[in-house]
Amino acid sequence: MALRGHDMKFEGYNALLNECVSKRALREGQRVHAHMIKTRYLPSVFLRTRLIVLYTKCDSLRDARLVLDEMPERNVVSWTAMISAYSQRGYATQALNLFLQMLRSGILGLLFAQVHENNMDSS
Repeated sequence: MALRGHDMKFEGYNALLNECVSKRALREGQRVHAHMIKTRYLPSVFLRTRLIVLYTKCDSLRDARLVLDEMPERNVVSWTAMISAYSQRGYATQALNLFLQMLRSGILGLLFAQVHENNMDSS
């Protein structure tokens, strides 16, 4: 990572995060995240969601929630990753509150609208 410096792009970050997730390598994942911040790289929703998955798999729910809360844009997968992590670890209240927050955000309405539009296109 140090060799690539500011040249690091999506593919590099994605490969590193996938490796960190598969090995549950929290410190290395934190370094990748820190590198994104230091180089002012603006990760996509996909990469930010990978960070949430990394942190939750390493039982760092606080860090995962910080990533979610700082996301300028979230998708259903982002929300679900965090809700599932809370639920699987017995934090039912946090899971439910986050689910309600997701509903209030309108994300599911957008999803249903897309599904409806796709169904209309295929008829």
